[in-house]
Parts: sequence; C-alpha cells; structure tokens
Amino acid sequence: MTLSSFISGVVFYLCDRFHVLNVC
Repeated sequence: MTLSSFISGVVFYLCDRFHVLNVC
C-alpha cells in the first residue's frame, strides 16, 4: 500500500462519515 492510496482511503472514509467536509 502506498502513501497516496492510504490518504485516499482516509479521505474517502472521512467523506463517508462526515458529509460536511464537501471533499467528495
């Protein structure tokens, strides 16, 4: 697992949990 894929997974998780982030 690369660092970028890890960050993407974290961002996706946060977007899924907290929709107020408006990143997705």
